[in-house]
Amino acid sequence: MHEQGGFDVLNLPAIAQRDEKFELDDCRTYTRRKGEILHADREPAYVLANLKRTMGPIAFSTQYQQAPIPPGGTYIKREWLLQSGHAADRGLAHQSWPHPEPARAINQRNHA
Repeated sequence: MHEQGGFDVLNLPAIAQRDEKFELDDCRTYTRRKGEILHADREPAYVLANLKRTMGPIAFSTQYQQAPIPPGGTYIKREWLLQSGHAADRGLAHQSWPHPEPARAINQRNHA
């Protein structure tokens, strides 16, 4: 929906990824510095570090950083993909990989 316009996006990750300036009321601004914790009284840096360690970087990046793909990372890396000689000869590409089953489907199958 954002691409269609009409929306302002307010993205506030738990740990600021870059310096960013926000316009407040009455012509005031606030500059949030890279590394600044969003609400340190509620979730201080050591709590966020522990959450990242226990959740893993992808889940933490999604839940706390508002970024489903962690900085410097990706779900699929280019080197994991193989090209088929036939498709590559014609300038075409075909990609295929297994999709994980939802936990519910796995649990239902194991308990049936």
